[in-house]
Amino acid sequence: MKKALTTLALTLTLVACGSGSDSPTAPGPEPTAPTIAGTYAGSMAGAAPVADGSTMTLALDFALSIAQDGTRLSGGYNLSGNGRQDFPDGTRSTMSIGGGGTFTGTVTPAGAITVDFRTPGCPNRPNVWTGSAAPGSFTLNGTLEMLAATCLPVASFAAAVLFVQ
Repeated sequence: MKKALTTLALTLTLVACGSGSDSPTAPGPEPTAPTIAGTYAGSMAGAAPVADGSTMTLALDFALSIAQDGTRLSGGYNLSGNGRQDFPDGTRSTMSIGGGGTFTGTVTPAGAITVDFRTPGCPNRPNVWTGSAAPGSFTLNGTLEMLAATCLPVASFAAAVLFVQ
């Protein structure tokens, strides 16, 4: 009831002072988030140190499938590519890398994106990336983690990935 009286008092004050207009101004429409739903592809390459003194190098391709409900995002991701681990003794190991999972996130009316990627084997380990949308593409910045069976990171790669539709 107090809120209603405050609103009524403000309305009466504006009318008493005169606003110079005979009709009230309706608020404009709520800003809407850009539509980014769809399928996107991107790639990254990088190198990172590993706790055992080796260096891991990756070249990966990403695929994202995004569903959107207003500002909420959800979907699935896949990544595939190759990796190489160079050990301090000069030996080298190569590997194929692949995997995927789900994500949730948001996009603001200004086009700012936040996405939390989840890996099926480590569903309680968040991996949040942020970025910005442009027509037909968006950029995400984050850390790609190579996880051990214990869900602890073996190597972490700082990444900026441009996704194109």
